[in-house]
This record gives sequence, C-alpha cells and structure tokens, in this order.
Amino acid sequence: MSLETVIFEAGLVAASGGYIFIYWYRSSRQWIRRKLSKLPRTPIGSVVEGQLARIVGTVKPLEHTVVAPVSGETCVYYHAVVDRKIKGEWQRLIDQVHGIPFILEDDSGHVYIDAKRAQLTTQHLRFYPAIHPDPLFDRFLIAHGVSVMIKEHLRVHEMRIDIGATFTVLGAGVADIDPRAAHPENYREHKATRLSFAGAKKYPLVISDDPTLR
Repeated sequence: MSLETVIFEAGLVAASGGYIFIYWYRSSRQWIRRKLSKLPRTPIGSVVEGQLARIVGTVKPLEHTVVAPVSGETCVYYHAVVDRKIKGEWQRLIDQVHGIPFILEDDSGHVYIDAKRAQLTTQHLRFYPAIHPDPLFDRFLIAHGVSVMIKEHLRVHEMRIDIGATFTVLGAGVADIDPRAAHPENYREHKATRLSFAGAKKYPLVISDDPTLR
C-alpha cells in the first residue's frame, strides 16, 4: 500500500462522521503511527514544495485566536461534539469544528497551517457537564437548540490545537505570497513567499499531537 493511499484512507475514515468519529479517535492514532512512522522527519526549513513531509513544531498564532466552546481555552482549532443516549444508543446532537490558520515553527523555520480540511488526531478530552449554570457551555448548547435541562444526560468531547503545544503535521506544502512580509511598492518580482499546508486531494493534511510521531 502506498503512502498516498494510506493518507487518503485516513481522510475517508475521518470524514465519515458519527460512529466513525469515535472509531477514528480510538484507533487512528495507532493506525497512523504504524503506517506513517517510517516517513522521516523533515526540518521545517528543509521542506520542499509539493513533496510529502512529516514536520514537527510548536503552534504559534497569527493575528487571531478562537475560544473553544466547552473548555473556554484559547486555541487555533477545536472540534466539539455532544451526544445524548436515546433508546440505548448515543446520538449526535452537536458536531462543531472551527479553526483559523496558524504557524508551526521549529528551530529551522516556520510554515503556515490551515486546518480546515485536516484530519485531526489529538487528545480527545472528555467533559462532564456541571448541573449548575455554566455560562459558556450553556450558551453553546442553546445556540444549537439543546436544552440545558438535559446536561446530566450528555456526553461531551472536545479536541483542540492549543497555542504553544507541539504538533506533528503530515502533508505537502504549497508556496504562495506571504501577505505579512514587506514587499517593495510596485515591485512584482522576487516577492517573499511562504510555505502553506492546507491539504489537497493527493496529500490530505493530517495533524497529530501523538509524541510517537515526532
């Protein structure tokens, strides 16, 4: 099985949703580690455009951050899900993903990451909703049409890409113009470029905090 096929199948697993989302969390960390651990780690400063690479770095924010709706933690990406057991089966009530581009940096350089289409395998944090009022979480439930009166019957999980955390990114970078770099006025040549990872059909983006992939 080719490496491209492995990553493509990972994308299919993550995209299926529902029950597969739970399977993705429980098994994909081991599956990805087994299939991709042979890919050598590349220093960020040595990444070649268009080539599959495994890079490891520290998450740095760009201009903005987001607030995770369950924990209230400041981050650059979150995936929050809420389930309720109905007739003996867990049913998904809320499945919300939100993220913004961020920087991944090591001693050799940095790249830009857009995790919108990424397959994220990170700590799947379980939360037990408090019976007493929780303004942040209560607003999250109400915004999705879920009554706060049933909080004790809910199962809540949240995954995040936290600022300052170490993450591994698997994918291929594409060079584009760096809007943050200074460019000479009316000078179109030799503009500063950046390497961006956003995921593509050939090389879907995989982001993980699994230390065995570092």
